[in-house]
Amino acid sequence: MNNPIFRIAMAMLVCSGMTGCATGVTTTSLQEVSVQQGETRLLKSVGYVVHGASQEQKSWIDALSGFTDMGNIFIEEKNGPVGMLHSFSDYAKIHPVVHIYLEEVRDNQWMTKVDYAIYVAPTVLSFMTFGATPAYYPEPHRAFFKLSRPGDGSAPPSHWEYSYDRRQFLWLPLFLFADFSYSINGGGELDTRWKVEEKRRLLLKFLKGAEPLLGES
Repeated sequence: MNNPIFRIAMAMLVCSGMTGCATGVTTTSLQEVSVQQGETRLLKSVGYVVHGASQEQKSWIDALSGFTDMGNIFIEEKNGPVGMLHSFSDYAKIHPVVHIYLEEVRDNQWMTKVDYAIYVAPTVLSFMTFGATPAYYPEPHRAFFKLSRPGDGSAPPSHWEYSYDRRQFLWLPLFLFADFSYSINGGGELDTRWKVEEKRRLLLKFLKGAEPLLGES
């Protein structure tokens, strides 16, 4: 069920018989990226430092654990990277390290006028119909990967940047308030597997760009 339109239609069908149900369907615009032979070996050849919010860190770790050993994964904390098995300072002396960042894009320059209209129109319609029609909420994000290698000295790390959207369609049938009133009861995500798949695809995109450098490591 990778088709977002099909998922939305099924969610609406289920909710049509459930008074007061609040449903959010989240999908991403990332394209499918398959794993090729030898790529796992390259991903295992470096260490990873995961930056950012704790809810994102977990999905990064889950995605990385499918490609590398847990001893190669570090979490950025207040006093620096902390490893699950190794000291980061000792590890970085002999291994290349990839720093991973994920940020939500909040500036208004992200969307074109067409994108903005596509966002505003269904949201206004949802407000006017008290949630009887779906609202659309895009979440633009950027992912950054920075690769540093022992012996590079003062040379700046190589880096890659990927932009993508998380898109949410919110439907609150039979609720007497608008979708963006933030009155959703029982909020929270029960299934976060999509976040792990999102990170897995980002890692494979990074691999495509960094493969020449990783092959030299």
